Amino acid sequence: MTPLDWDHSLSSSETGWWLERAFTAEALADVVSGLIPVLSVRTGSDFHGKGWTRSYTQLYTRVLIPSTFTDWRNASWTIRRQHVTSGLSAGSTIASHRGGWGRVAVNGVMPGGVLRNIPANTDINFQIRFIPAKTGLYMLRVFRNNLIPPLYSPVYEETLFVTAGKEITRTFTRHFPGGNQGYWFYVSGLGDTIYSTPVIVSSQP
Repeated sequence: MTPLDWDHSLSSSETGWWLERAFTAEALADVVSGLIPVLSVRTGSDFHGKGWTRSYTQLYTRVLIPSTFTDWRNASWTIRRQHVTSGLSAGSTIASHRGGWGRVAVNGVMPGGVLRNIPANTDINFQIRFIPAKTGLYMLRVFRNNLIPPLYSPVYEETLFVTAGKEITRTFTRHFPGGNQGYWFYVSGLGDTIYSTPVIVSSQP
């Protein structure tokens, strides 16, 4: 997401650019083989200065830190920086327009991770966590790979009214078709748009 583009919906040019590159057969194979990290989602706040209609645009990139690291507040700045840098490098990120937080994990694997050795037609388990920035109506969706309008459909979809700061969790199961697949979380509502970096699921070891 960039500050000057206020459309961060599924139909935006930025989303299209990301989808076209993140979910090609070659890109997915390279991620599984370890040649490249998954193409993660990022944002950046920006100060435009005088003459722009909005002088400052604040967007959000959330970096997921391993749950085993439990002493963030008392850790040194160097240790905290190492964890953030590692999370960014691994693509363990969530991008948000208005500050909401949301991600999907697959069999416990977080965004940016690779789940291997999953046979075709095996059930895989999804775990959603979502914390809205504002109270109101949101649509939650989980997609697999690129979107090819108008034929695409999410593997999960729900519209719900939620309270700002209150965490929503969901779990569900889907059949894995085999090969290399990328599953990613998308939230829209109240001017917020949230993406989480895909979890790559592969039949390969």
